[in-house]
Amino acid sequence: MAIFKHNGADIHYTVKGEGEPIVLIHGFGLDSRIWNKQVEELSKTNKVITYDLRGFGKSSLPNGKYSHKEDLNELLKDLKIESAKIVGHSFGGEIAVEYALTYPEKVKSLVLVSPGLGGTPGDNTEWNELSRLGREGNIVGLRERMINNPMFKELRDNSETKELIEEIIQDYSGFHFTNRDPREYEDNREKIKDIDCPVTLILGEKENKAVAEKFKEELGIEAKVIPGAGHMSMLEKPEVVSEAIKEEKNREFHSETRNLI
Repeated sequence: MAIFKHNGADIHYTVKGEGEPIVLIHGFGLDSRIWNKQVEELSKTNKVITYDLRGFGKSSLPNGKYSHKEDLNELLKDLKIESAKIVGHSFGGEIAVEYALTYPEKVKSLVLVSPGLGGTPGDNTEWNELSRLGREGNIVGLRERMINNPMFKELRDNSETKELIEEIIQDYSGFHFTNRDPREYEDNREKIKDIDCPVTLILGEKENKAVAEKFKEELGIEAKVIPGAGHMSMLEKPEVVSEAIKEEKNREFHSETRNLI
């Protein structure tokens, strides 16, 4: 991986392929390795950029106030990429939305895979338990609980993806549960109506639809639902997610709910 330096951090990233740029942003507690299958496929026709968010993977831990969207913006400036398709999974989807709202001229389209959305309430039971383990300094227990999170249950019958998730989480520092994360936080629930680029929303059939309902309410977007998949569809159904990402940016995405098969 190459290294980009910004605001006191080393951000590790990769660029593979040539063509129209696609940026893939991973979710919380994970790193860019979750996109391995998509990079392999998409780089045949596109320039694909992946990176480890600050605090995850090989990138530096936070050491002061920072913004994920500004890390992304500076990375793309350094790579001389003026605009790109931005793809985000879970927490990465939250970051992708923040970036599109702040830098609309730099986003050709958004693909949001089981996205989070800043300000959306949810069940904090799991987060609170991880925070307790973090406060106790029990990093081994914290990692074990993360590995056994229900969001990964659809992966447990697949040895390859199960091993990948376990490897990624074992590499996670636990920083966000042992420290107060100084990142800039945004509540975008009432702002997403201002997104003016094409948006594709992809969900697993077996997961919560609360954020998807908010996108439908504000933008009229009907989610594409992947049958049999849960929260980690890029690992559960990699070919399906790759095909969804590759759709032309001028394609009409908002007219109907479709199941991807």
